[in-house]
Amino acid sequence: MEVPVAAWVVSAVLLIASMTWMARHIQLWNRARETVLDERELDFRRRQFGRRMQTSGLMAVLAVAMFAGCWITRPPLLVLFYWLMVVGLTAWLMLLAAADMLATRIHFARMEDECKVAQSRLRSQLRQIRGQGDSGDSD
Repeated sequence: MEVPVAAWVVSAVLLIASMTWMARHIQLWNRARETVLDERELDFRRRQFGRRMQTSGLMAVLAVAMFAGCWITRPPLLVLFYWLMVVGLTAWLMLLAAADMLATRIHFARMEDECKVAQSRLRSQLRQIRGQGDSGDSD
């Protein structure tokens, strides 16, 4: 049986992309371990690294599975089971990606809230300082 060119291309693109992303995730994780001082931020980066490596690794598995699926033609029940597993893995990949997006959104929303609170405190302190300066000038 001859494998369609599209199967080769799609599988190769997915495999190359997943390997490239895995290498990039490792670079970013190493940089985070060297530069991030805050324990909570480092914990977020560690969990993010795990999620993203799992997602990229699963994408590599799917690339190989999609390519290998071209040779599975009999029995029909095996073909059905095989492609249902590929669809299931694809759904899991999408859930992992969605979880990563949600976790990232929550993390940065929390950071934004903390910045707004700190900014509000600084503005309050500035108003107090300016108020003390005005009362000192009237003496």
